Amino acid sequence: MRADPSLIPNAVNEVLRLESPIQGFSRIVTRDHVVDGVTIPKGARAIVLYGSANRDERRWQEPERFDVRRRASEHLAFGQGPHVCVGMPLARLEIKAPLTALARRVTRFELGETRRAINNVLRGFEKVEVTVH
Repeated sequence: MRADPSLIPNAVNEVLRLESPIQGFSRIVTRDHVVDGVTIPKGARAIVLYGSANRDERRWQEPERFDVRRRASEHLAFGQGPHVCVGMPLARLEIKAPLTALARRVTRFELGETRRAINNVLRGFEKVEVTVH
């Protein structure tokens, strides 16, 4: 990204694909619906697992690998369709702006101790130690 800052939007999408901030979202099914031969009945609760969908090997080649050149713009980290996150453009800008500034000044990050925050819906960290070089 330092050599080619035009890759920053790809990097943002790839990070969101791998680390979807919201892991799942549920809805009540309004009519019977068939998915892969299984009927989800009207009135049932269905959950979309964004984190799982964004690592689905049927959609993503080597889904566990971070690839800054991957075209990951079809990730589901912000939802999709009429339920897409209204804050998506601002969130993208808030990620892209510091990455752009850091790419000019930082040669590498050294990751120290990390600890995931415990939450059934949100994916985040309680602690992240980083040394910037």
